[in-house]
Amino acid sequence: MSSRSSARWEEVHADIRRRITEGQLRPGDQVPGEFALAEEHGVSRNTVRTALARLTQEGLITEGRGRLGRTVRAYNTVEWRLHRDHHAAATLELDDDRRPELRVSVSIEPLPAGIANRLQLTEGTMAARRVQVTLVDGLPYQLSTSWFPEDIARDTALLDTEDTRDPGEILTSIGAAQDRVEDRIAVRMPSPADARELDLPAGTPIAEHTRTGFRAEKPLRVTVTLAPGDRTVLAYDMSG
Repeated sequence: MSSRSSARWEEVHADIRRRITEGQLRPGDQVPGEFALAEEHGVSRNTVRTALARLTQEGLITEGRGRLGRTVRAYNTVEWRLHRDHHAAATLELDDDRRPELRVSVSIEPLPAGIANRLQLTEGTMAARRVQVTLVDGLPYQLSTSWFPEDIARDTALLDTEDTRDPGEILTSIGAAQDRVEDRIAVRMPSPADARELDLPAGTPIAEHTRTGFRAEKPLRVTVTLAPGDRTVLAYDMSG
């Protein structure tokens, strides 16, 4: 790409970005089409596509879908408050008119290497796997996958798909309360499977929160929660 053509797409990119940041184009508004932008700036459609692709990667506009075209992305975030209390659920703070929908599935599966290491078990050992998807306004806001040693989970509420409590709360209710948790948070780009399950627009990073629960220094569970970067604000209470 020549320096001149590079400069031309950057001009289109800067113009649309300015309209968005100054509020001329608001969340949900239609972005001018390729033909209109090409004519307005005196450039080719390929130059316009390059500019729009960069705006999509930056998370400012959506990808075009059929005749719907591209729109300015709207960010309707929720606060995810991670509690210091070892036994309390990590909750989403929602307005009164917004209600979460929880979907739980359970299975007994071989442990993958990374989770086995955290549980201090051998890779391939059979364990309980509990997956909870949290939806708000019909969109997935969290995807949590918890793993438990099979001897702890067998014949307990951990394998009940109707029980939507936090894994730490369930462990307490079955007499296996955690006395310590270890949290790790990473921010990364999603895999294709992550993007599909979380219904992520192009260019959206995710937060990956891993919580390992211990009792007398023995790991009881590992929970890995994925949260979309365009919908989530992490909050911690560090008082006391």
